[in-house]
Amino acid sequence: ADIGPLYPYVGTEMLFCALCVIFFVGFIIWKFKTENQNYIRQSQALRKSTVNDIPSSIPEQTKRL
Repeated sequence: ADIGPLYPYVGTEMLFCALCVIFFVGFIIWKFKTENQNYIRQSQALRKSTVNDIPSSIPEQTKRL
């Protein structure tokens, strides 16, 4: 009896693996860049702010520090 492939796209596993690795590396590079930009923006805002600029949702004990 002739038995065919058990799943579609037989033989393309390495291609799909390579595409996943390329996507993963690209995503990680993009994520590091955007997170770094966000970190820089937030740290600059914190350096410029004063104690009075802290949102009122933070308890008073924290504001005095």
